[in-house]
Amino acid sequence: MLYLIKNGIMRNMLILLSLVTIIFSSCGPQKDEDKIIGKWKIIDFEANTTAFPQVVLDEAKVEVFSRTYSFREDQTFTIKSNLIANGEQGIWELTNENKSIKMKYPPGSRQSQEVYLIDIMSSNSMKWTQDFKERGSVSMVLEKE
Repeated sequence: MLYLIKNGIMRNMLILLSLVTIIFSSCGPQKDEDKIIGKWKIIDFEANTTAFPQVVLDEAKVEVFSRTYSFREDQTFTIKSNLIANGEQGIWELTNENKSIKMKYPPGSRQSQEVYLIDIMSSNSMKWTQDFKERGSVSMVLEKE
């Protein structure tokens, strides 16, 4: 051991170990907050409900497929669609250990908040489910533009 310390081999090994640790920690998984940043469009929609007539679900599907969500780093978002062409602003947060996304709208807007369970999230796709309890649920797959 004394030989290793004298010849600087131990110091070089510590430097090498430190560099390897830094490299592996910087290559860690991307945080979910970072994954959601960007502009998203809905590419798939499924309604699991009998609470609404089919004609209402068909109209909702057209609206849903026209939506885009833009999530920004400052926790704000904009939603645009056929019905809200000028866009609507709000704030977003990941909740329950990143298992759901809560989008809050300003007072006086069309609704106060939407909460979706995040079934799947990667850097370029997400699947959300909105639970309406006894009335059923809807699921959407979003893709980053």
